[in-house]
Amino acid sequence: RVSSTSMVGGFAAICPALAIGPNDAWALWAVISAAAFAGILSEDTRVGRALSGAVVSMLFGAALAVLGVLPAGPSPPVAGLQSLVVALATPLLLLSADLTV
Repeated sequence: RVSSTSMVGGFAAICPALAIGPNDAWALWAVISAAAFAGILSEDTRVGRALSGAVVSMLFGAALAVLGVLPAGPSPPVAGLQSLVVALATPLLLLSADLTV
């Protein structure tokens, strides 16, 4: 039986080569892009229609963080992406923008 305390470190403890450092910008961008792509692809599945592609992307990223593949603490590339996305999304949400074509 595996206890939750023995799983600290997750998958990265088993295979440290897959753990991404907080300053490895290219690897972080690749994983973030893969999570977004997984969300887009999932919109055609039953799960993707039920949860939406954005939620599937967030769950994908959260699973990678729990497994230890993504860094646990803040990293400069992710902080830059968050500041950009929040700056763009806030006025769109406040103005109730409909971006569908």
